[in-house]
Amino acid sequence: MVAKHIDDAHEPACTQKISKVEWKDLPLSCPTASMEIWNAHPQVYLPIHRTGRETCEWCGTLYVLEPPDPGAEVPQFCNSEIEGLYREALARVKKEQTS
Repeated sequence: MVAKHIDDAHEPACTQKISKVEWKDLPLSCPTASMEIWNAHPQVYLPIHRTGRETCEWCGTLYVLEPPDPGAEVPQFCNSEIEGLYREALARVKKEQTS
């Protein structure tokens, strides 16, 4: 007997796609919370805050980090490296808006 998909409330894990990520969602792990875990690969953390783009080596999903919104509330980070890079990215966005 083969198991069949009954509920499509979640997206299937391990399917190649492109996902946008916001700073408030960091640190980033794959599979994400919106993916079905039962058929997924092991959870891996991706250092997208360093590069702006990361590809999961297990499933091929490309994650793209969105620029920070200067008008939004500053997220609470539990990692000083992520917080520092967020502040640098926010400064770049503000500078681009004034140019």
